[in-house]
Amino acid sequence: MITSAEILQIEERRRAAMTAGDAAALEALSHDDLVYVHGSAAVDTKQSWIAAIRSGRTRYKDMKYDAVEVRILGDAALLTGRATFEVEVNGKSRTLRMRFLNLWSKTAAGWKFAAWQATPIPE
Repeated sequence: MITSAEILQIEERRRAAMTAGDAAALEALSHDDLVYVHGSAAVDTKQSWIAAIRSGRTRYKDMKYDAVEVRILGDAALLTGRATFEVEVNGKSRTLRMRFLNLWSKTAAGWKFAAWQATPIPE
């Protein structure tokens, strides 16, 4: 059985890939059925999310997490917490503060990033 610490290590690899704009690493880490719900309520699939990163349309400059909790639920791991992202979307810099829910799923190919749900924290 995987530990919370191991899940956090995998999540750190995803965060590092996002800030590096490493689409190939994100492709390998992500579940084919990924659902990525942004704080704006826009929804991406694995393909559309990675395409936005690969094209440079979306650049994650910095991602800080706070108060992260990990729950191992059999073949799933649920992470919740707060985050602050520094992003550039279509050439415009933004600071995003949110609560998040992040799901990892155990597959035959290893643990895969399966879902993200962000809710903005009001100013």
